[in-house]
Formats: sequence, structure tokens, C-alpha cells
Amino acid sequence: MIIKLDHISFSCGKSQISSLPPAAGYELQFRELSLKNLRCKESFFRRPQPDHDIYLYERKGGLPVEITAYDTCFCGTDSLALKEDTIMVYSPEPYKTAEFLMMFGLKKERADADGLLLIGGFVIGGPLTVRVSQADSAEWMLDKTGWSSLGFLSNDSQRELARLSAAGYETTDAEELEVNQKPMNIGFCRGPFGEIIEIISIKRSSAK
Repeated sequence: MIIKLDHISFSCGKSQISSLPPAAGYELQFRELSLKNLRCKESFFRRPQPDHDIYLYERKGGLPVEITAYDTCFCGTDSLALKEDTIMVYSPEPYKTAEFLMMFGLKKERADADGLLLIGGFVIGGPLTVRVSQADSAEWMLDKTGWSSLGFLSNDSQRELARLSAAGYETTDAEELEVNQKPMNIGFCRGPFGEIIEIISIKRSSAK
């Protein structure tokens, strides 16, 4: 079961970290350096990436932002953005992308000239707003500079990935990774136009 939207990810090269301007109101919660890249991420890279650094930022009432730094990142078309408190998703076929995003608990609010508005996935300050708008093409890769993926928290990532696979979407297996001293199971799902969703579950410690 999907619990909530956990974060939105921004990818960049490791050399770019110091030049990124701090977002208003966001504060660094933790950073992890030289985390191994799991095998389940390999198909989401344009070129092999041995490891990555994570910087997690939060602000009161806002969506957490994970900056993921790789050795190298390439420039490409923006298919995802965060504008104030709205996530913007750009798709050649907005209704197909919206149908995919609704697999994660989002619900269609309305359609208008600017695209489809989806509501759901409660975060700290209230409901999440996602707008899916028309674009000529979509380009999603984890090592593309810019907003790269959405991360959802689940109570069982492997079961969630199996559900998405049964619905016809491309998925990976979940793999274990410890982040900020928390053991997690992490896997990925790809939408109809390459949309990248990360599925995370926190591993429970075994009773002693």
C-alpha cells in the first residue's frame, strides 16, 4: 500500500552541488556520500554511475527535496518540475500519464486548458497537487540534470512493485540500501512515457 509521497528528486553532477542556490525555507536534514548505486537503477542511467551522494532538504509544510549527485549528468528536456507547492509533469499524452500517477493514490480533480489536475498523497502541510500538461516529448533519466523522479513511501515495496507489474507497467525488483541509518527496500517503476517512480519501504528491525 502507498502511504504518501516521500520526496521529489533533483539530479546534478557532484561538481554542481556547491553552485546550487538554496531554495527559500528549505533546510538540510542530512547528507550521505558515496552511496552505492543499486542494480535496479542501472536501466535508468544514460551511462554507468558507480555511486551517488544524497542531500535531503525539508521545509515546514512543503514537499521534501532530495538532491542526488552523480559523477556526471547530461542536459535534456524537462519533464518534471516543482513550482511552489505544485508538481508539474509534462507528457505527450497527459491522460495516460495521469492514469499511471493515479496508481499511487492520486485522484483526478479536474481538466482544464492547462492540463489535468490531480490531488492526493498527503504531505506535511496538506494535500499534494500534481498538474499533468501537454508536451511534445518526455525524457526521464536519473542522471539527467534537473528534476528526475518522484519517491513514494510504501509499507511493502516488493508487493507494491508486483501490483504495478500486474497492471502492465515496467518494474524492477526491490533491493536493500541503508540511508541515514535506516535500512530500506527500494525499487523503481517506469510509466508509459518513461516517468520514473521510486518505491521505498522502511525495513522493520527484527524483535530481539
